[in-house]
This record gives sequence, C-alpha cells and structure tokens, in this order.
Amino acid sequence: MKLWGIARFTFREARRRRLLWVGLGLGILFLGLFALGFSLIYREMQADIGRSPTAQAMVEFAVGQFEMAALFVINFLIVLTAILTTITALPSEINSHTIYAVVTKPVRRWEVLLGKWLGHAMMLTAYVLLLAGGVMLIVYVIAGYVPRHPIRGLALLVLEGLVLTSLTFLGGTRLSSLVNGVVVFMLYGLAFIGGWVEQFGSLLGNQTAVQLGHLPAIVMPSEALWRLASHMMSPPPPLGVGFTPGGSLFAFGRPPAASTARYGLIYVVVVLFLAILSFRRRDL
Repeated sequence: MKLWGIARFTFREARRRRLLWVGLGLGILFLGLFALGFSLIYREMQADIGRSPTAQAMVEFAVGQFEMAALFVINFLIVLTAILTTITALPSEINSHTIYAVVTKPVRRWEVLLGKWLGHAMMLTAYVLLLAGGVMLIVYVIAGYVPRHPIRGLALLVLEGLVLTSLTFLGGTRLSSLVNGVVVFMLYGLAFIGGWVEQFGSLLGNQTAVQLGHLPAIVMPSEALWRLASHMMSPPPPLGVGFTPGGSLFAFGRPPAASTARYGLIYVVVVLFLAILSFRRRDL
C-alpha cells in the first residue's frame, strides 16, 4: 500500500508541475497534425495509384511505411520523456532535503524508490499508449490498416521506456540531475549507433561489425528493443518489390533475437535492484 501511496503522490506532483497537462496537450496536438497530414496523403495516393490489386498492395505498403515513420518519431519522444521526466525524481529531493519528510517516517527507502518508479512507469505507459496507440487508431480509421503484431510492438515500446527510466533512477541515487541526464543520453546514443552498425554489418555480411554493434545493446538494450518492435510491426513489401535491402525503411538487416524482450525485462529488474542497494547505502 505504501508503494501505491508514493505512486499517487508522484502523479499529484507531476500534475502540480503541469507535467501531465503539458504532455497530454502536446500529445493530442501531435496526433491531430498526424491525422490531418495522413488523411491528405492517403486521399492523394488513392486518387493517383488506382484500384487494381497491385496498386492497392502498394498503397498498403506505403501506409505501413508512413505509420512506421510516425512510430519512429514517437520512439524518440519516448526516450526524451523517459529521461527528462525522471532525472530529477531523486536528486532534486535529496539536494533540497525534502526527501527527509518521507524517509524519517516509517517508510523504507526501497519503498520510496519503487513507489516513485512505479508512478513514473505508469505515466510513461499511458504516454506510449496515447501516442503510439493513437497513431495506430488513426491509420486504422482512415485507411483500415493494422500493423503486424501491434500489441507486441506497443509492449516493446513501453519496455524500452522502462529500461531508460530504471537506468535514470539508478543514476539518480548517486549523480546530480545534469550529470545523470548526460550519462543516460550518451549511453542511449552509444546503443543507437551500435544498432545501425549491427544492421549494416548484417546486410554486408561483416560479422565483426555485427558483433561490435551488438556490444552496446548489452549495456543499453533500448535500441535493440525498438528494432525488434519495428521488425514485428513493419509491413512486408509487395511481391516482386525490393523497396530496401531488407524490404522496409525501418526493418532492414538482421532482426534482434526474440530473447531481446526477455533480456530487457531482466535488465529492468537488475537495474532497479542495484538502484535500491545504492539508495539504501547513500548518506542523506
């Protein structure tokens, strides 16, 4: 019950800082602009390409690519939201000594950390469902298109955000907000570059590049989770059409192993455990 109490307090704090309202407003604005732009583009494609089965297959593939482009942008928004909304969760309260009002009560430190993490995880999950789920709903209403494995894809996007949130909480137990944010962003950048090296290495058959690009995913599996989600949701190209070397703009090269999702879950648990140990041993 204490965890839920701290999680509710985290929600109230975010509402007081207008974080929830800003995120909700910008999310709705993003969806509105996407709906308007996609409806115009889809109407133009239908008028220009025609109604033959081959033409409709091309339209469906283009719709899937357009949806994945929107999800690619949303992926970066998830990264920014997961990091920027949590880098001050612990350091600001420790530096301002407001955390004393909590830890001096019969509340254990691990309950404080997990309660705050739970509150931020719930807000992040709602944000992912609003943006990514909203894009999928808009595309379905306008074009009748549903991506492959949408539930799994959404779950992987949420897991990616939880990986970043957990790592930011771990850094927040020892680092200042600024240093914590810089470290996590640099680790994400390393994983991002490593993912592209691995993809192009697999296309060129260079196993050294594949292994080198895979190493950052062990330290930060965020990019691997996104690539797994994109491979699951990207549309296959129409028969006889080699649109890209891998068939899709956002799913080319060798897909990450299915065990990447399990590794992401284990990663979150281990990082949270380390954060609890670090926070428990810190002098306040």
